[in-house]
Amino acid sequence: MEGKHMDPDQDPNLQHRLGRVDNVQWVAGSVVSLLDGIPT
Repeated sequence: MEGKHMDPDQDPNLQHRLGRVDNVQWVAGSVVSLLDGIPT
């Protein structure tokens, strides 16, 4: 019973974590591109 309970709980958690990582990478990428576009 406990094992079955853990699976559905872990799946959404992993998806949320992956989504957050993707957002962080996207933001970091846009910031880097903006910095690269600024003439020094």
